[in-house]
Amino acid sequence: MGANRVDPLGRIFETKERGYLMGNRGSGDAWIACSLRHPDGTTGPSTVGYTKLFFLDEPTALAAGHRPCAECRRKDYELFKKMFGVPSYTEMDRAIRNEVAAMATGEGRAMRNAEQLPAGAMFEADGQTFLAWQRAAYLWSPGGYTRAKLTKEFGKVRVLTPPSTLRVLEAGYRPWVHPSVMRS
Repeated sequence: MGANRVDPLGRIFETKERGYLMGNRGSGDAWIACSLRHPDGTTGPSTVGYTKLFFLDEPTALAAGHRPCAECRRKDYELFKKMFGVPSYTEMDRAIRNEVAAMATGEGRAMRNAEQLPAGAMFEADGQTFLAWQRAAYLWSPGGYTRAKLTKEFGKVRVLTPPSTLRVLEAGYRPWVHPSVMRS
């Protein structure tokens, strides 16, 4: 099977669950989150020059330092880039890569009150990973989310979503979330 899943901390691991978005590493600074289906309805090329990765959903991909693909998710990409506030994808990718690198050393991980986090932000509390969504916190797992409690019940938490991506979420970008959020 091979390790090809990514958690919100950006760690690659192996699991039987596939995830709802595909991404990449190893092809420059642009870490993208792609649709599993191309716009023409095919599943896309089988040979690529990068490591294929899979994410549970878009908040997971965003927290791991990825952004919407400009090809297969053009509308999401354009909106994300506009809210990011840069004219080119290279500036956006460079900023996200720098933030992810800083966060890996512990320097860039911000502490923030969980109830102030925008919908789609990921955070860590008590050694577990959560999604903030509509004032509730959902416990992350490779197979989906389980509702934990209201975000206001957490207090200060360690934010996992990179700062610039967090600002995009605060500006109103709404990522695609795993269907388990709606069932919880």
